[in-house]
Amino acid sequence: MKSLVLATILMIFKFICKTKAQHTVNTNRRNNPLPVDIIPGHGPQPNILWMVLDDFGWRDISYNDHGAEYMTPNIDNLMSTGIELKNYYVHPTCTPTRAAFLTGQYSFSLGLQYVDTMPIGTTEHIPFENPTIMELLKVNGYKNEMIGKWHLGYASWEMTPIGRGFDNHYGYFQDAEQYYNHTVISPKPDPLVELPIGYDFWDNTNPDWSVKGTYSTDIFYNRFEQVIREHARESDRSPLFMYMSFQTVHTPMEYPAVQFDQRCNHIANTNRRIYCLKIVYQDFFIGQMIELYKVLGLWDDTLFILTTDNGGMPDWSNRTGISGGVAQSFGCNMPYRGGKATLFEGALKAVGAINGGRNIIPQNLRGSSSNVLMHAVDWVPTIMEGLLHWKLTDGYMDGENVWDYLINGESINEFNENRLLYLDIEKNGEFAAVRQGNYKYFTGPRNDPLICRFDICLLYHGYYPCDQSLPYDTTLNGTEFLYDIINDPYETTNLRDTVIGQRLIPYFQSKIQERIQTKYMVEQDSTFHLESLPDLHDGTWAPWLNL
Repeated sequence: MKSLVLATILMIFKFICKTKAQHTVNTNRRNNPLPVDIIPGHGPQPNILWMVLDDFGWRDISYNDHGAEYMTPNIDNLMSTGIELKNYYVHPTCTPTRAAFLTGQYSFSLGLQYVDTMPIGTTEHIPFENPTIMELLKVNGYKNEMIGKWHLGYASWEMTPIGRGFDNHYGYFQDAEQYYNHTVISPKPDPLVELPIGYDFWDNTNPDWSVKGTYSTDIFYNRFEQVIREHARESDRSPLFMYMSFQTVHTPMEYPAVQFDQRCNHIANTNRRIYCLKIVYQDFFIGQMIELYKVLGLWDDTLFILTTDNGGMPDWSNRTGISGGVAQSFGCNMPYRGGKATLFEGALKAVGAINGGRNIIPQNLRGSSSNVLMHAVDWVPTIMEGLLHWKLTDGYMDGENVWDYLINGESINEFNENRLLYLDIEKNGEFAAVRQGNYKYFTGPRNDPLICRFDICLLYHGYYPCDQSLPYDTTLNGTEFLYDIINDPYETTNLRDTVIGQRLIPYFQSKIQERIQTKYMVEQDSTFHLESLPDLHDGTWAPWLNL
């Protein structure tokens, strides 16, 4: 009887999916001009190579004071010959940060701020009225290529990479998948529907079944090499924007195709050793990618950006006796507190650097670091106005153009002191963080039933050693935190009940509410739509809306 009911449901939804599905999706601007006043510059148009590392913690690389217990020589080289970003922030989880990367808007300006980042089968997406950097670059003749993870909407093709400005996309739409078989399992959406498992690896609009069984980093490099070699052969080539969005080091924990055992054998914890192997394998291919640009004569005129999307997720959930429902990873953010999905520095203070050829990075800045207070929202205005000398509408972007602070030696003191940085605002301010000057204020912990159903909300705020031994200082309580982040960067002393706390907390609370009243979008609807089930799309997690 249950099978008959399921078959009937699938037949109904197959019919629905062939018609125009009725969902509340704002389709404004899809066929309208970009809502920004753009005055293109007349200077050189360099290539842009942007690499996004997934879930890298502060101590997941070996460069300088990061100090991983293994070596990442190629990432280290890019930092030691470029400019490391030492005061660089992101949002606490991946979709919010990735949306900020590509729009120059805070995630809560887009309705994409919620911690349960864009679950599969929803209509969440970058709002069409918000232009992406790809759409802006295309105005001035850039060729836009993407390889890897998207996780910014897929309910219709207009929401996918090729609908938001990329000429080509080779990769996957969801937050995470198996590294070899490229399948994604969704939480059970309905008692009558079996646990849905679908394939999610795409070559533009076509699923690429040929790579099933191949490790994702190998797949990405092969396509990367193909695209870059073809681009270099073009006699009259456009400037290239390459967005290389890696799967590593996100869960699940799977050994890479080739294991650089000599770099990781000394790590006693098995899962941290797998974690190490995934990273050093990725590090090898990052080196190969950079070398390819150099060999083909593209590097001199390329800006290179390296960034993580959020801090690492340490092995915290299994310390509580929790089983199921919580992704388990083995990242390390030491000496910072907390990790991914929290509002401590372990989640928000990001690994980042810029590099590039001799026509981009001055020789005297190589091997330096910048302490300019920077956020993920700054990349779009920094690229468009700083690098390319375009003029965007004043005040449209949430981000700031920090190019002069990074490259031209402009003093950062006044900028850092005055900048009010919104690190997160969720649930109309119930969970929110800001930083200004020396101080960082945030309110929480999360009280949403989805996240707190295991009574874990107050457990994930300690310090989590890289060897995955027992965490320490996990007894924090309360819902408001104020830290002097300059003098107490590791967040050891909450100033909430001090004189300065009594003065600053009302100020920061007022700024959060002011932002909510002036430029804020509530979280987009995360309802699972049965029309998205893989059984209706030849076993794939494919778009189902016709807008």
